[in-house]
Amino acid sequence: MNEAKRQLSHIGVVFRHVGDLDGMRDFYENVLNMEKLWVAPNGATGFRTGKEPGPTIIVDRKQTSPDRLVAFNFETADVFGFHRKLRAQGVKTDEVRTFEDRSALFHFTDPDGYTLMIWGCNQRDTN
Repeated sequence: MNEAKRQLSHIGVVFRHVGDLDGMRDFYENVLNMEKLWVAPNGATGFRTGKEPGPTIIVDRKQTSPDRLVAFNFETADVFGFHRKLRAQGVKTDEVRTFEDRSALFHFTDPDGYTLMIWGCNQRDTN
């Protein structure tokens, strides 16, 4: 995979892990007038400002989210290649998780101990 594909393209999602999911969904939709993109079966909800490109805001229940430690994610065209790159540089990472829609993600920890995420769509491990 070419090195350019292993670059981060932008911040894709900002996570808001909240205690009052219904109240926060109402706040983002009706007070901030953000566009609701989807509601997952667990209640997690995606919003955006209506401008592209820009991050999606996801509100979910902080107690149950598998991504509860992640404040935001980066996007890349090559999740698997970026995962190998970070591991080769000694960065602590989780395993890559893949999904039916061909998206993939993994968590990693920065030098100050913050958990971040790398995500991408249309992913395939070519190595």
